[in-house]
Amino acid sequence: MLRIDLRNKCDDLIDLYNQMKGDASAFDSMRILLAAACMYLSVGAEYHPMEVAHCRSIMRRRFGLFSKFRENEAFIVACKMSMAHEPEEYLLRISDISDQFKTGVLDVNRTVLAAMILDDNSIDRGIDYLVAKTKRIYRRMKNTHRMLTGGEDLPLAALMAVSENDGQTTYERAEEAYEVFRRDLKADKNTIQLLSQIVSLYYGNIEEMCEKLIDIADILYRQKHKLGTGVRLGILGPLADTPYSAYEIAEDIIDADDYLSNFKPFKGIFGITGEDRRVFATICVLCAGIDAESAQRSAMVTTSVQLTIIFQITMMMVAASM
Repeated sequence: MLRIDLRNKCDDLIDLYNQMKGDASAFDSMRILLAAACMYLSVGAEYHPMEVAHCRSIMRRRFGLFSKFRENEAFIVACKMSMAHEPEEYLLRISDISDQFKTGVLDVNRTVLAAMILDDNSIDRGIDYLVAKTKRIYRRMKNTHRMLTGGEDLPLAALMAVSENDGQTTYERAEEAYEVFRRDLKADKNTIQLLSQIVSLYYGNIEEMCEKLIDIADILYRQKHKLGTGVRLGILGPLADTPYSAYEIAEDIIDADDYLSNFKPFKGIFGITGEDRRVFATICVLCAGIDAESAQRSAMVTTSVQLTIIFQITMMMVAASM
């Protein structure tokens, strides 16, 4: 049976999506709007359409229609701007940070996301330090897993950079997780790397956290609520650090999935796929868990960092669906 607090998160997600779809442009897909709704859901913020519209106008005035802030990114960045005390200053700051990453083979939209992650977590550490740390971690990832590492991994490198662990420790924990997932998880290598990077952010026992996620994925598969073997599995990553059992978490995801399937964006010929729906069901479970004080109190289990993880995985899911 669906818990009341989890049902409330599902209802909030639908309400946010319905508010946003009237403000969307022709370039804003259903998945992008749901991703933006998750951003508000994670921080418990209210959506103000006039403020978001004002932020989009600032973006167009400052950078034009063909800038790094375009198409899929534009709406989400505008939403993030609307939460800032000084939206235009925030936009310019994010632009400056993203410019410090030489794009090369890296996708420009990933540099924007990495910039937002670093800016959210730059208090008392300085942005130059975090940018340099991100570059070092990314280069190490590229040297070790050259064929697996690309522009989509830059935001994960940024998340690893904002960890209180030194870059070497975080990197070694990610490699330990990679070996466990490679041994026991039925997933493609890119997804294994993604999950390994997320698990490395937490302070629990690596093998125990990995096996917990593997068990969740297995239960969902056996109960015909699978996330697949690709990038969607990454959304399970932040659940590794919660105190709930694999069975409890899987049961909540299944209940939320069944509940969301009753709403228009998640069903019918014009709705998203069942596997995509389960990503958003998992996000609702994660957001309900964030509200609980029983989660481990570590620097990486804060609303802002959980938000960046959700944002990255959802954006990768959007890209994978196109």
